[in-house]
Amino acid sequence: MVLEISVLMAQFPSREIAQLSYEFRTLGLGYANIGGLLMASGLGYDSKEGRALCGALTAILTGESYATSA
Repeated sequence: MVLEISVLMAQFPSREIAQLSYEFRTLGLGYANIGGLLMASGLGYDSKEGRALCGALTAILTGESYATSA
């Protein structure tokens, strides 16, 4: 919903960018403070367990974004 509002109300540097933004609604998803989560969990940033946790969170993020986008 927020993305829809931001695309409709935004100002773009060119008509082409505006049209492509409207048609495709590109979105960047990411993490906030994943390093803090790893530290609080006692996991090394480049440890097997840390990568497994980040991989699991990425899988959830991917699935939820696909479900929301469908």
